[in-house]
Amino acid sequence: MPRNIEIKARIDGDLNDLINRIQPLADGPPRHLTQSDTFFNCPTGGRLKLRIEQDSPAQLIYYERNDVASLSVPKLSNYSIAPISHPSELKNVLTMALGGIRGQIDKDRTLLLTGHGQTRIHLDQVKGLESTIFIELEVVLRDDQTVEEGQIIAKDLCQKIGIEEKNHIKCAYIDLLLEEQNKQ
Repeated sequence: MPRNIEIKARIDGDLNDLINRIQPLADGPPRHLTQSDTFFNCPTGGRLKLRIEQDSPAQLIYYERNDVASLSVPKLSNYSIAPISHPSELKNVLTMALGGIRGQIDKDRTLLLTGHGQTRIHLDQVKGLESTIFIELEVVLRDDQTVEEGQIIAKDLCQKIGIEEKNHIKCAYIDLLLEEQNKQ
């Protein structure tokens, strides 16, 4: 199963200023994506989502990740991705089979790659959480890399970009959105 090290945080600033700050670290120009992630009830304790992305094939993504918000603990994510040719039909089947949908995240994502494509830097604006810009680092580990090596790469990028540990988020966007909706 593929693995990556993830850091997710709130980040202050204007989106264009953030892109300009990160661009010198990137392998190329930013890509702008519109994504919709439908999260399903998942009895294994992991997370299962159907991702529909504008101008790209749909994907079914399963992942397991500890919910920690600290650089001192590697945030290892094990994941599996399958391309999907009939997303609406699959969404209906999974909704019935898994007892419903947990929630949906709609986001505008700016993607930058660094480290010869090993690290994905996401700048996300999430519907329902509009007051915040989020940054997510995903260091995709090679088979021969340790979790600690990935963590070093992530820590270095956090320092270069200015991501403070106090702004780290321990959970997924769906958890933040559901928490926000429960306050209302």
